Amino acid sequence: MRPREGGFDLTRLTSPEAGRRLETARLALLPVGATEQHGPNLALGTDWRVAEAIAHRAAARLGEHVLVAPALPFGLSDHHMDFPGTITLRFDTFRAVCIDVIRSLAVHGVDQFVFVNGHQGNQSALSVIASQLRFRDGYDMAVSFWMAQAGDITARHRRTERWGHACEIEGSVALAVAPDLVRRAELTPGELIDDYGA
Repeated sequence: MRPREGGFDLTRLTSPEAGRRLETARLALLPVGATEQHGPNLALGTDWRVAEAIAHRAAARLGEHVLVAPALPFGLSDHHMDFPGTITLRFDTFRAVCIDVIRSLAVHGVDQFVFVNGHQGNQSALSVIASQLRFRDGYDMAVSFWMAQAGDITARHRRTERWGHACEIEGSVALAVAPDLVRRAELTPGELIDDYGA
């Protein structure tokens, strides 16, 4: 998606263009994800790229009062570090980056923020961070996670017993918003693991 001058994607705007956008933008969407394994069928950047695509689609509908900040491609992925290519942040690092991004945008006049999360492993941390920013700094904050928000639709349309990571649902969403992430030749039924702790 290529926004024209005055568009919503902060990374595609020059500083003067961003200044003009910030005259009306009050809401910033912050895509947050992870760089981690998604089996042989989805690329390592699936979580942050899907979050970014969802943020862009939302911004395109919301109009001049919104902008999309650069996606944070790293999250809390300690549980995937045995898989090649996975990158994780410590909670303190993740928290500090999220807070610094919010505070930077607030300096430019933005006063409402939504973390557009694409990684389940970030969810609890983002809730804590958003609460701290809301109650300590007074920012209007929210966290969204597409997998939770679309849970009812997913439950109706899924074909497999379990879903949630590198599954038919995440693969379908990736195909819809960023098809280059999907290795179609590798789309085969996976093993169902009953107990992740075993």
